[in-house]
Amino acid sequence: MIDLNLVRVLIAIHETGSVSGAAERLHVTQPSVSHALARLRDILGDPLFKRTREGMEPTFFGTQMYQIFRPALDSIEAAIVTRRHFDPQTSNRTFRVALSDLGEMTFLRHLIPLLHRSAPGISVEIVSLNLAEIDEWFASGRIDLAVGRYVPTDVRSRSEFLFREHYVCLMSASHPRIAETLTMESYLKEGHIVVDTQAGHWQGHDSLAAEGKDRRVVLRVPHFIGLQDLVADSELLAIVPSRTGRSFSSRGTVKALNLPFPGPDFEVRIYWRDNLGDQEAIEWLRHITRTALCTI
Repeated sequence: MIDLNLVRVLIAIHETGSVSGAAERLHVTQPSVSHALARLRDILGDPLFKRTREGMEPTFFGTQMYQIFRPALDSIEAAIVTRRHFDPQTSNRTFRVALSDLGEMTFLRHLIPLLHRSAPGISVEIVSLNLAEIDEWFASGRIDLAVGRYVPTDVRSRSEFLFREHYVCLMSASHPRIAETLTMESYLKEGHIVVDTQAGHWQGHDSLAAEGKDRRVVLRVPHFIGLQDLVADSELLAIVPSRTGRSFSSRGTVKALNLPFPGPDFEVRIYWRDNLGDQEAIEWLRHITRTALCTI
């Protein structure tokens, strides 16, 4: 009978493509993984992987074993998880959470203090969100949870509605020409910062075009990082989600006003996957995340 830890090694090498990646995921040394791979090769009578320029490439038999072992290990771990207790007060677990850049800027300041008050020994690693990859990331153990804008995709992971969002206009708190109300006339007179739509958010182009309007775009940026300071130190306007606008405005350097034209709403969701990892711990993380983010 094969040691279950050897099965985990084969799966980790197959999914990470390297001995070092497998060692990092399994929290063991590289020599330990190499030793386990040698034992597997001896037991199964096959090289299982060959070293290439791109990494550890599985043999045909190695891929067959992975396809058998992966679902079997999931079932075994799911059975174990039902009996595994998670105590936030004593845990030193590292949770991996996927967020967009806006999620980092808007959510972390609310989430991290609550996490550490509830579980003082844990640590958190943030992964840059890519919804197209999260099924694979959950399967490989790269992430435990994801929070992000809902878009229709083929995502198989489970999700839970958090809140509905809309867009607002962000500007300097001391803007010389705009006080507490933003009209279409004043909006069009100002210069604008536009964030690339590949960052995942609407930027007003379609609504303005539908009304036969155009604005003067002074700056285009690829992401939202640094946007708050850019707006605070200039007279430029930008479009952001309303919770981001409120979060930025709380520092006193910028303010957020309603847009003078209609924009779309969108959902923000928590994503996770059942029967992988410590289910009790993931349920706790979902609860804390929901509690922290639904109040902002």
